[in-house]
Amino acid sequence: EIIPMQYPETSIAETLCVANPANGYDVLNALKASNGTAVSVSDNEIRVGMGLVSKFTDFITDPVGGTVIAGTDRLLRNGSINPHDLTVLVLTDSYRKGSQIAIPNGIKRGELIDVEAKSDALKSALEEILSRTS
Repeated sequence: EIIPMQYPETSIAETLCVANPANGYDVLNALKASNGTAVSVSDNEIRVGMGLVSKFTDFITDPVGGTVIAGTDRLLRNGSINPHDLTVLVLTDSYRKGSQIAIPNGIKRGELIDVEAKSDALKSALEEILSRTS
């Protein structure tokens, strides 16, 4: 069931706070079909996630990326993700520290991987990335 948020702008991850998401039922159906799960995280957990990205990688991420890390941490702790399984995280709105590539609004980004907005293209890109780790 989708319950619209009363005050969606009250999170530091404001771009994820959609009071009544247009594709909400599509997301719920995908979660059900894949036997998936979803979690919510606090602003403090998001800040911690952002800090972990900065501390352990060459990247800095905004609250959306921090939400990915915080959610993954929660899923690891509740047993939804096995820590021994390969898990791929997609951090949008992230950039390499010290990047000299400027884009509008002064935001800087590091190396980008262009992927078409099609599931086959994403699958192919992930398979290529995974083949490099073998």
